[in-house]
Amino acid sequence: MTFVDVPGPQRFAEGAWAREEVFRALFEQAAVGIVLLSLDGWFLGGNRMLSRILGYTEEELRGYRFSDLVHPEDLVVEQPLLDDLLAGRISQFTFEKRYVRKDGRAIWVRVSSSRVMAPEPYRLSILEDITERKRMEAQLAEQAARLREADRRKNEFLAMLAHELRNPLAPIRNVLEVLRRTEGDGSKLPAACALLERQVAQLTRLVDDLLEVSRVSQGKIALRRERLALAPVIQQAVETSLPLIEARRHALSVALPQTPVWIEGDRARLVQVLGNLLNNAAKYSPEGGRIELHAELKQGELQVRVRDHGAGIVPELLPHIFEPFVQADRTLAHSQGGLGVGLTLAKRLVELHGGTIEAHSEGLGHGAEFRIRLPRAEPPADLSAP
Repeated sequence: MTFVDVPGPQRFAEGAWAREEVFRALFEQAAVGIVLLSLDGWFLGGNRMLSRILGYTEEELRGYRFSDLVHPEDLVVEQPLLDDLLAGRISQFTFEKRYVRKDGRAIWVRVSSSRVMAPEPYRLSILEDITERKRMEAQLAEQAARLREADRRKNEFLAMLAHELRNPLAPIRNVLEVLRRTEGDGSKLPAACALLERQVAQLTRLVDDLLEVSRVSQGKIALRRERLALAPVIQQAVETSLPLIEARRHALSVALPQTPVWIEGDRARLVQVLGNLLNNAAKYSPEGGRIELHAELKQGELQVRVRDHGAGIVPELLPHIFEPFVQADRTLAHSQGGLGVGLTLAKRLVELHGGTIEAHSEGLGHGAEFRIRLPRAEPPADLSAP
């Protein structure tokens, strides 16, 4: 009998019993799943790691065709490779596919399959669980897609910002040219000054919007909280939006709870949020439209709904309508100017008040509804408080 020297005192005999013992230990202790299949895919044997990966014991796997465990969507994709292996056109292939565990969970597995003779032809497959790797790859791909989308929106926003900032400059330049040519004729001065004031005011609003977004995003907004009656807040918001609503000949209906409702928050910021929603409703509705502002108490909280019957919002945009740099079709509102960051500001301000805001629309041409939920406050002990 021949012996092979190895480090240490142990020696292994080159005999069938020794080889089987060694290979059995390697087989069971392998860090990957190993399975032996008949050529037509019936399970013949597997190691402990295979059971750990798939959730079945070796006894449970007997009587299974291994293809029964493959995710249905991946069966057809692998079949050409398997046909080549069984026909002897290739001796080995590696493939990534999903298996369905005993508990019903789908997992990703990297499978290397070979055709072996032992002494009859069999299929030997090595299985490595790559579910975690696939999950990380999917996360990275999703993050990359979000970054690309954010970059696209940023570029669109910057292009629109440049356009909006440029718009007032042409009238200002024209007024300056008119003033230069009047040579002391003061008859045109009032109209020129009024035009300059409007355009400067527009530029100021644009810059203010940018600063507001920056402050809110960086958490630099500090609310001046106080206990407020709802009705005056609604009234002030309506007053700020009324010039635009009347200019576009919209009909506005306002419905408030019959009993006084109190909230805690920053009056100016709440007016800003509601005024923004009313302005959007006016801008995105054709002239002579209808706008509704309804407030009510539901399940102990205040709900305010602003609805219009105008342009509506496409379904694919709806989940992103409050994100920065997201722009809907601004055709109807273009003449009104603005950067379209009002909804982003509204969402952040509502959240600072401990509330939520949602957008709903059945699609283009079906209008839109924005719903705000805010915590209700107890009325002050002195009901004469403002």
